[in-house]
Amino acid sequence: MRLLTNCSSRIERSLSPTPPTSEGTPDSPQLQPPPLLPSEYFPGSAESIPPYAILSHTWDSNSEISFKELENPDKATYSKAGFLKIQKSVRLAVDRDGLDHCWVDTCCIDKSSSAELSEAINSMFRWYARAAICYVYLSDLEPLQRKVQVADLEQCRWFTRGWTLQELVAPGHIVFFDKEWNEVGDKHGLSEQLSAITGVPAELLRRETDVSEYSVAKRLSWASKRQTTRDEDIAYCLLGLFDVNMVLLYGEGRKKAFRRLQRACIEQEGDPSIFCWRSDDETQDYAPILADDPSQFRDCGAVSVMLEDTIYRNMTISPRGITKTVSWIHLPMHQDDGYLCIFDIHCTDDVTGERMGVCVRKIAGGTYCRCKPWMIARLSDESFMKGPFGEDNWTLVEKATLATNDSFYRREVYNSGNPVLGNRHRAMRLIANPDDATDLFLSVYHSRAFPRSHWDVHDKLFFCSARNSKSWSAFFIHGLVHETEHSGVPVNLFVGCHLWNVSRPRMILANLNGLGRDKVTNLQVKLHDLLFENDGEAYATMMLDLDGVARETRRIVRMELGSRVAAKKSIPAYEQGGSHPEARCWGPKVVISSVETAANSFTPWHVRSSDCNGGDESKGSDGNKDAPVRVRVEVELKMEKDASICYNDVVSLYLRVISI
Repeated sequence: MRLLTNCSSRIERSLSPTPPTSEGTPDSPQLQPPPLLPSEYFPGSAESIPPYAILSHTWDSNSEISFKELENPDKATYSKAGFLKIQKSVRLAVDRDGLDHCWVDTCCIDKSSSAELSEAINSMFRWYARAAICYVYLSDLEPLQRKVQVADLEQCRWFTRGWTLQELVAPGHIVFFDKEWNEVGDKHGLSEQLSAITGVPAELLRRETDVSEYSVAKRLSWASKRQTTRDEDIAYCLLGLFDVNMVLLYGEGRKKAFRRLQRACIEQEGDPSIFCWRSDDETQDYAPILADDPSQFRDCGAVSVMLEDTIYRNMTISPRGITKTVSWIHLPMHQDDGYLCIFDIHCTDDVTGERMGVCVRKIAGGTYCRCKPWMIARLSDESFMKGPFGEDNWTLVEKATLATNDSFYRREVYNSGNPVLGNRHRAMRLIANPDDATDLFLSVYHSRAFPRSHWDVHDKLFFCSARNSKSWSAFFIHGLVHETEHSGVPVNLFVGCHLWNVSRPRMILANLNGLGRDKVTNLQVKLHDLLFENDGEAYATMMLDLDGVARETRRIVRMELGSRVAAKKSIPAYEQGGSHPEARCWGPKVVISSVETAANSFTPWHVRSSDCNGGDESKGSDGNKDAPVRVRVEVELKMEKDASICYNDVVSLYLRVISI
């Protein structure tokens, strides 16, 4: 650290007038350079650095004194306004506070040395914090004959600059001076006025709290209205607020520098409030999970982090993004307004007490980006548990990757202009009760889809990103088959589709009514642990665990995607003999009737109405309460075009329930 020594006597001598000559007058002092350098370098630890005063000010690029100018001064050096600030700072240190050393950023850093510049920027917060006193020079504050007010201070340029934020927060003792170096107050006495101007809590300015006690988002909100001359400095000036260090890369640009700062904050603290930013552009549909600029945190002055399980603070940063355990809040499916999947960031609003989250979209396998980044989801305790119509919202905890850069989330391989469709080669969806259904209606009250990594809750479909990806999908469907408006039969279905992306789909349809809950749960756990590419293992797991309720399911058809015509000869016969009970194919679609528990022939499901809750209205079709309800489940497979969800073909499975 380089400090100005007690050089007031030398400065006085350099400015003292000399006898007049024929070329000069007594009113024109002859400026002579001081005989010694007015600075001294102190290497080593903080204990070896003597007490010092420090100056905080705004720069005027044309009048500041650099290190080289102070090292080799001339007459022009001492005529600059910046030299007066150095002179006044040294005099205050000596005469007012009895200090022998002073630090001024303009002349105490050799900016020609990249190593010294990097050390200074990474250490500046600590240097200001260790100073015995900080002098803040407000060059545009006119002298006042009264006590300074907020309206007087907020017009000062010092409160708009990026570097002066840490110069306000770090020092323990600050004294403010107007343009004529009149003292106008100190940091403790003006704490309320300073807080009103900067957003920095008065308790922090009075040193009653520590800066680390505030959320990352709240600290970034303090910088949201500040500017720097060089773009990258908007990130570098905030290093000390988060106790992080960065390599200086001037030329990388404002956005990249600020993204690097956010990554460093995540590695240092793992604070989820860093995701609580909001974009200004309401036409923007998608964005990376990290902000572009501190200004996007302008509304985060009241954001605090909840006390949550430490598992949510563990984050791993990679070139693809941030991988962490996340909690998704799924709102009712009929609300198609972007709130279908909310990333619970475990933050609350100090003012309203509302829980906060951000909307996300899945753009690739297990990878998400911000959706509608101009919006912050606010959830009261009641709405967190219940939707607007009383439906239960549900939360899913999983490990996911959050995209952090533009190049990945805008990959757009298969479609231009949309990062969601741009990462989809093909999609597969299950549609219950298609529009042409004329018989019984299946009300689905709960369903689960596997694998979760490639299931998109917004569009309610599976997708694959690679052309040769061997895909598999599975649905657990729980609902009621309605006989009348007020009665129904419980139905638990399993629908699986294997290799649907590579033109050789295998379909599995099973009745789970007779399967114990423990077996169903065990199958879900097994499928949850399988990757999207583990198609062979997934198919074997399904067939093994569903043995007895789906053993007659076979590969049913090979779809020729070029002609989109199914070949009848590819439909196999049953293992136990006989033809497939009702396999029909025409054009591009194939219909498969439900595969029941009977071994040799098709037997519709038999569910006694006594298994349902209800009165007389739950009787069977013959009026007898104990009469079985006979239904048949059909799954129709189609290859369709739907550019709103996938640029290429969409595999659609139409699920119908038909009475027998």
